[in-house]
Amino acid sequence: MLAAEWMKLKRTRGFWLLVLAVCSLHVLELFSILNQTSPGRLTWDWTFYIHYKSMTVGLFPVMNALLIGYLIAAEFQQNTISGMLAYPLSRSSFLLAKYAIAVPVLAGLLALDLLLKGAAGWIVGFEPMTAAQWGKYAWCSVLLLLTSIAFFPLNACLSLYFRSYIPNIVLGVMIIVCCEAVWDRLDYSARFPWTFPAVVIGDYIGIPKRLVGSPELLSGALLLTAVFTIFLILSFVQIRRQDIRPHGG
Repeated sequence: MLAAEWMKLKRTRGFWLLVLAVCSLHVLELFSILNQTSPGRLTWDWTFYIHYKSMTVGLFPVMNALLIGYLIAAEFQQNTISGMLAYPLSRSSFLLAKYAIAVPVLAGLLALDLLLKGAAGWIVGFEPMTAAQWGKYAWCSVLLLLTSIAFFPLNACLSLYFRSYIPNIVLGVMIIVCCEAVWDRLDYSARFPWTFPAVVIGDYIGIPKRLVGSPELLSGALLLTAVFTIFLILSFVQIRRQDIRPHGG
């Protein structure tokens, strides 16, 4: 099932849109650094902190929504959902396969993201990163990947209900607006599930030390877990209630 999901994803434009989005963000950040009056004063920690903040509260909500939305909504748009649901396997296994294939796809995009950031630093004349620095920023990517998985079921529920990925994109844009609204309020940004990953990564990098060890971080982790658990159960309920419709002429 994973091989089949990967083949279907490669044939869609959604996968290449995600690659283009990651590359575009790095081009914009590179031009921003080059236009700084003193780009040499920037550090790896600071540039990675700003980058991961942009990824977490800016790009990733839409990327996550597009990826999961495309994986599920394409079944309805291409009229393959009936055959999929009629196959002699549990419906939950098909949904789990879509969740599972999204993980290495996002991991690959984050690996590309890390390499592009290293290349951008080399272009602007940063000191070469040490092995410890590569490991630290790779761990930030892992944190971003793990927290992004928590939003898979929410986006799946939207796609299963509306049978389209457009509502997912609308939700992603709304989340970006909400993230910008709460980011400057430390107590809110640590609790809000979509800004919580950026706060955790910022604390790990150390720029700035915002809420290390605070109860707000615990609240954010619990809310993130609740979002994942509630919508995971709802997504399984929804896939089991999907009706099998005949293919169109």
